[in-house]
Amino acid sequence: MAKKLDLPDLLHLISELPVSDIEKLTVRAIRTYRRLIENAEKQFQELPDDYKCGTIQGGAQHLSYIETEIQMFTQSAAVSTLIDVLGYVPDVPDDEGDRAEQKSDDVDCPCFIPE
Repeated sequence: MAKKLDLPDLLHLISELPVSDIEKLTVRAIRTYRRLIENAEKQFQELPDDYKCGTIQGGAQHLSYIETEIQMFTQSAAVSTLIDVLGYVPDVPDDEGDRAEQKSDDVDCPCFIPE
């Protein structure tokens, strides 16, 4: 089994870097995190409704989505650590032009029943 990447390892990697380099890493990490979010959302939308609602689990398409979610959560932890070390959230210019703002609370699941 591979060694788990824990955040002290990340802290050790960046401990001697100048602030300007940590900022560059943080901006890149945020961009990567944004791409993972977009990819996970796209993969989720492509899942059949039974998977979206949780009535069916497993299979290649579902596992691919789960793998992307795992990468996204891992990247989120790295971004959080980098921001903590940096002490601020750097400006992150959109590297792909203006994008339409997406609402994270818009869930397209036909099985969702509001309370």
